[in-house]
Amino acid sequence: MNKKVIMQKAMEQAKISFGKDEIPVGCAIWLDNEIISLGRNKSIELGPTRHAEIEAIEKAYKVSKNLRDAVIFVTMEPCIMCFYAIKKSGIKNIYFSTYNDKEGFSNYLDSGDIFYQSGILEEESKELLKRFFEGKR
Repeated sequence: MNKKVIMQKAMEQAKISFGKDEIPVGCAIWLDNEIISLGRNKSIELGPTRHAEIEAIEKAYKVSKNLRDAVIFVTMEPCIMCFYAIKKSGIKNIYFSTYNDKEGFSNYLDSGDIFYQSGILEEESKELLKRFFEGKR
C-alpha cells in the first residue's frame, strides 16, 4: 500500500470539489490491495451531511459489507460526524493530510481503538483549502 499514491487519489477528489465550489475535501478507501471507493464533499450539492467520508463509506459498503480491514484516506481530518461514521463502518485506520483545527474529531474525542496519522500530502491539502477560503472572503 503506497499511502502517498492513495492520498493523491483522494486529493483528486478534493480538487473536483474545489471546482464545484464545495469545500475541497476528498476521500479514498483501500481494501484488499485496491481502492474500492472514492468520495468528495457534496455538502452544498446534496446537503450538510454529504461529506467526502460519508460518500466513500456508502460506496465502499456496496463493495464489501465488512470494512474492518479497510483503510480510509482523507485530505482533511474528519469531523465528529464522519469519525463516528468511520467507527460504525468498522474501519480502524485513518490517514489524513491536514488537521481540521475547528471541527476535527481530535479536538473533541479520544480516538479509542482507531489508529490515525496526519501529514500525507499535508502542504498540498493546506494550499487547496487556503485558496478555497480566500476566494470566499
